[in-house]
Amino acid sequence: MRILSLTAFVLMLASFTMADVLNIKMKDGQVHKFDTQEILSMTYGESEQPSIDLSGKYNYSGQTASAVQRGDTVKIMYNRSENALITGEVEADVLTGVWIEDASGRKCEEPKQGRFYWGKTVFKIQANGNLKGQWGYCEDEPSQNWEFIKIQ
Repeated sequence: MRILSLTAFVLMLASFTMADVLNIKMKDGQVHKFDTQEILSMTYGESEQPSIDLSGKYNYSGQTASAVQRGDTVKIMYNRSENALITGEVEADVLTGVWIEDASGRKCEEPKQGRFYWGKTVFKIQANGNLKGQWGYCEDEPSQNWEFIKIQ
């Protein structure tokens, strides 16, 4: 649901830095007030879209990976000899998910997508599309560094 017209939104952004308080008047007459010093960011639209498309080719550990993004869902295919895949969700500038392989250094007790070699991942999405993050085995919290450099 759109609360503000686009014109009002643009005017508000133009004067945003000069005001101490942001007032939004709703259709029902209610007024919501916000201290502008406490606002980190604002978006306008039907839904928040990822700020960068992660689809493309990446370099990691001297190898090439391919990524596909559909909405907030990302799949990265890497290490083809192990049928390796990272699947996750983008929220703001973070990609959180799991890696899954046919074999790795540790076998998990429960399978993911039919395979027993997997772990959690979390990546910070850089402005240029690079992914800097960490991975872990199975249910362990990610602690091993991992970086994917976008090349295409």
